[in-house]
Amino acid sequence: MSNATIGRYCSIAPQVYIGLGTHPSRKFVSTHPLLYLHRPDMGWTIADRDYLAEFSPTTVGNDVWIGLRAAIVDGVTIGDGAIIGAGAVVVKDVPPYTIWGGVPARQIRERFSREEAEFLMSFKWWEKDEDWLRENYHKLHDVSVLMKDGI
Repeated sequence: MSNATIGRYCSIAPQVYIGLGTHPSRKFVSTHPLLYLHRPDMGWTIADRDYLAEFSPTTVGNDVWIGLRAAIVDGVTIGDGAIIGAGAVVVKDVPPYTIWGGVPARQIRERFSREEAEFLMSFKWWEKDEDWLRENYHKLHDVSVLMKDGI
């Protein structure tokens, strides 16, 4: 994991890669970092400065589940409540409360109705304190119960 921000209550399986670094794929003749990154401290460099940002910030929201061996490229944002399937390669932003999988990853389906997802994004259960969670965890078993009770 490199240059990433991870939200609360995330489930991240083994061998997940987040923020892998970038290589140029347009305009630059070569993808080798020797030609576009300045790294004298590492004992190698030809470039007189960095010509490309090697890492861009990656953001994983709250309550996100990332499956085994998923890879998330630099600069991507994974929305709250999203699920990333095992082995997925995420190359673009993932909206909240959607399920993505494949290579490259694509949306498989939404987790909840638009109304339910909007409720959860505004409710932000992950910001509740531990006492609230202990008293109300059972309401998190069914989004319709949580919405009805509207705590």
